Amino acid sequence: MENAALRAELTECHARVRHLERWVADFTAAGAGRKATPQNSSLPPSAAPKPAIVPKGPGRARKGRPGAFRRLAAEPDAIQERRPEHCPNFGSAALTETAAEDYDHIKLVAKPVLATRVRLRHCRCAACGAAAPAMPPADLPRGSPPIKSGAGYSADGCGR
Repeated sequence: MENAALRAELTECHARVRHLERWVADFTAAGAGRKATPQNSSLPPSAAPKPAIVPKGPGRARKGRPGAFRRLAAEPDAIQERRPEHCPNFGSAALTETAAEDYDHIKLVAKPVLATRVRLRHCRCAACGAAAPAMPPADLPRGSPPIKSGAGYSADGCGR
């Protein structure tokens, strides 16, 4: 009699194991497509996906860094236009303008500040198709001189 009771209990245990195996298989299949996040797993909060940061619009670039320039002067004191005379590769004078680039060269002198607009006209050779960039004048490099501060300089950079 004891043997029959043990066999019945073993059959019941096997049925329970099969039920639990099906339950685990269903549970893992349901969660197979989900990605682990700190809310549904043991990942730390720092591993959470970061939200996409949308820029608020055109921001002001920081001064003094490459690629950051002052705004162009509303009314420059002078304008210099530069255009290449010939193709750097082929030597041809038949150039087609492809782009223009402006920058202001600021010269800090006693008031007022002198602003010279330099307009570089970049071209392309009609014969070979090579780019012919316009070179800025040697005496008017890109960028503005740094405004010095400290003893002997006022806030506008022109001395006391």
